[in-house]
Amino acid sequence: MYKGLSKHQEIHDAMRLHVAQIVKGVEVAPENTLAEILNFFTMWLLDHISTEDKMMAKFVSNQLILQPSGELKSTSHNLALENSEFREKT
Repeated sequence: MYKGLSKHQEIHDAMRLHVAQIVKGVEVAPENTLAEILNFFTMWLLDHISTEDKMMAKFVSNQLILQPSGELKSTSHNLALENSEFREKT
């Protein structure tokens, strides 16, 4: 199992909470909200992809074996289950 999965999920949870707070600000200052959301997501995605997602991708790629047929096989029978559990939480 990916050791950083719990932290990764917490980061996604924090992002959702932050966006919810921004959206609540629509009533106060609607003209700033779209720009704030775009800025937040731009920065968040750049940082998240370049750090957290790269670490997870490295782990996943180390768990997979490319078969001659082109199919990817997991070296761990739990990998597919772990990934589906993560998708349910995000």
